[in-house]
Amino acid sequence: MVWVNFGFLEALVAPFKCWKRESFSFLVKATTIVPLLMNLVKALSSGIASPQVKNIRQPVVLNRNAAASGKRKKMAEEIASFARGHKKKGCKIYAVAHRDCDATEPAHVVESSGLEAELRKAGVENPIAATPAWEMETWLMLFPAALQSVRPCWKQIDYGSQHVGLFEHAKERLTKDLQPHDREARKRCPEYREEDSIRVAEQIARNPEHLSTIRARSDSFNAFRDKIRSALS
Repeated sequence: MVWVNFGFLEALVAPFKCWKRESFSFLVKATTIVPLLMNLVKALSSGIASPQVKNIRQPVVLNRNAAASGKRKKMAEEIASFARGHKKKGCKIYAVAHRDCDATEPAHVVESSGLEAELRKAGVENPIAATPAWEMETWLMLFPAALQSVRPCWKQIDYGSQHVGLFEHAKERLTKDLQPHDREARKRCPEYREEDSIRVAEQIARNPEHLSTIRARSDSFNAFRDKIRSALS
């Protein structure tokens, strides 16, 4: 697996499906999004694939103007070249690319199709878009038990059957919702931070049954889940 940053896009190139379900080493940059996504992929592929994760030392980082400057197109082409270089006989390569929507659902539909089209145009054969709406914290809202296990002092959230994909500014809302009601308890309980999301995703990967307990609705997560499982079927 290789990690690159397109400003708001991280891309993972992962050999998912091979003959005899071979085990591969994936090269990733140790950022928040990459290990979070990898753990979600592990949970979704439980019993099918067992990816190994390694860090790369010098990932390419592009700024917000990457698209306008043409650097994003070049980077997509490099992803395609990397995928081709790691392709083996009987092995299918998937590129899992992330970009937050910063908008509510169904913004993920256009965002996903555009991102995947961009990668296909560059030569990536099997792109899979991970485009959470509003942002990745929206997906974490689906897993209250996993959140609670990371920091027991956090308030037990319960969004019921709400459509969390319609929540704006998900990170800020989740941070607020997790804080205990009691003032003294809040002083002793750390607020949610982005790095906590990795530990939450690790809990989900270790206990994939969290996936069967989802009650709230996130169409962007469901779309990602279906693409991963379809790739592995």
